[in-house]
Amino acid sequence: MVFLHVAPSNTVTKQHGKTVDDWIYPEFEQNWKLFAPNPLQQNIAVHVRAEVAGADGRRTTDWISLSREDGDAIRGSLLPSHVHQNELRRGWDFYLNSHDEQDKPNGLRGELSERYIRRIAMLRLDGRDLGGTVERIQLRSASSLVAPPPWSDEKANTRPSYRVLPWWDVTPDDLPAPRDRRAARRGRSDRHPAHPTALRPARPGPGGPGPRHPEPRAGPRCPGPHPGPRPPSRPPQDRIGAAGVALARGLQRITASALGPYQSAVIRIGFAATYLFFLLREVPHRHELYGPDSPWHWDLARQLTAGNEAFSVLLWTDNVLWFEAVYALTVLSAAALLLGWRTRTMSVLFMVGVLSVQNRSVFMGDGGDNVIHLMAIYLVLTRCAQVWSLDARRAARKAERAAAGCRPGGTSWARSSGRCSARS
Repeated sequence: MVFLHVAPSNTVTKQHGKTVDDWIYPEFEQNWKLFAPNPLQQNIAVHVRAEVAGADGRRTTDWISLSREDGDAIRGSLLPSHVHQNELRRGWDFYLNSHDEQDKPNGLRGELSERYIRRIAMLRLDGRDLGGTVERIQLRSASSLVAPPPWSDEKANTRPSYRVLPWWDVTPDDLPAPRDRRAARRGRSDRHPAHPTALRPARPGPGGPGPRHPEPRAGPRCPGPHPGPRPPSRPPQDRIGAAGVALARGLQRITASALGPYQSAVIRIGFAATYLFFLLREVPHRHELYGPDSPWHWDLARQLTAGNEAFSVLLWTDNVLWFEAVYALTVLSAAALLLGWRTRTMSVLFMVGVLSVQNRSVFMGDGGDNVIHLMAIYLVLTRCAQVWSLDARRAARKAERAAAGCRPGGTSWARSSGRCSARS
């Protein structure tokens, strides 16, 4: 399915494209711009102006560059936030991709993009004193070609071209939450049991605990091989049973053997650390990114996921405490997965947290978030804590104690000078 999704248009995708898309989206989207970026040929800036009703009547403000504000926040920052990197940029792309040249929406996504871009604009205007109440807003984009470098002989017209959107009336749904309410919100082992058919102890013989072996027959041995009588052929049932046993052993060999323990540990540590650092970096902006203050409102997210069936526990309810609990649980599961503590359980919680956070506000992510999205699912299916983890350390200590004859049980035991000693 992934091959058909990324392959060029062909007969199969033309006839069964919807089936392929239903399989891929939303969890397995192949957005690889992180590795194969397509450099932009244009600089695109988004501007907004407002019609304000004040004591001296109605007036229209000058154009305000929202992109410049994002650029100023990013420029000189070692770790810029997704709020400044992706919120406006991806919101504007969402609008353009869901509207035609006459700014007519293409179905539900077009209507959602209009509400989203209006909420972004009103959130940015909320911090400005415009001298009255904003009644209507209008947005436009200014696109200009990137100027060629000084050493190039190429000529380019860098004069901007504008795309002006119609005026939109501001509705109560477009307004951000009051500042005092937003302030109040911010104030509050990788061990697998052996397969039952993998290892079976030999049955003790009648004379002792060891396995039974046939007694050697007395008499002189022949210097050469003695053909002897041919054994009777196995009935078909026995051959089928033997084939089943061989198949079970082969399956056990494939599924029970861990390949690349160090490589999988590197993936676990790398991706868990990356997402943990991202979540901690975005703690000041978590409400605007994925929480109740996000311009991608909970209702908008519910309408979009109702069509693509994306999974997110944050869409079960819009309660602030539920959001804080899920965000904190995602942080803790990422830290536990990084250390390799109870990795099998933590990998599942990490996957749930990643999918929930990212699918809550899909337009806040980029190609890097898409890679984290896929790898969170992948880590659930791997034995990634056999080395460089607390689980591996605990398993090694258990093996040492078992080898030394320690049996934790009725009496307490301790390890001393490499051996186990019982204590009352």
